[in-house]
Amino acid sequence: MGAVCGDHLAMLNFAEYHPEDKIREAEEAGNLLLVATLAGNLDRFGILVADAAGHRIGDSVTANYLHAAFKTGVAYELARHGEVPAGLFEMLNTIFYNRMTPEFLESKPFVTLLYGEVRNDGRFRFLSAGHPPLIFYSQKFNKIVALSDEQTRSSTPLGRVVSWR
Repeated sequence: MGAVCGDHLAMLNFAEYHPEDKIREAEEAGNLLLVATLAGNLDRFGILVADAAGHRIGDSVTANYLHAAFKTGVAYELARHGEVPAGLFEMLNTIFYNRMTPEFLESKPFVTLLYGEVRNDGRFRFLSAGHPPLIFYSQKFNKIVALSDEQTRSSTPLGRVVSWR
């Protein structure tokens, strides 16, 4: 018998959102700040790692729900602000919080996630919602490195509290 799970990985290729077109529109509107912010997307890609607790069909649906909400939010934020801000994840948290009805909560669902953006120069900007600390390969030290709790902060998993602030 097969298994269903709530593990999820989404790559964010900023080229899919046509940044050159958005840059041209921002230039024509005289919005130089948006031009500069959008131009930064030409030098990076994003990655979302999420885990909806459990291996039931509902957990897989939750992961797919997150994917659709994330991709829709990215399109909106890029058009409006030129980047993927932390506020997008605050909005996703609120959506998941409102989705967690008492009946649904009987199965004690939650979603952890890590979203980060990798630049061509190797810098990595990320945020974590209840996900374990990062482990990555460091070219500088030529080994696998784990970030300690002192080096990172993580909020609660999505949907557990109404606000991260």
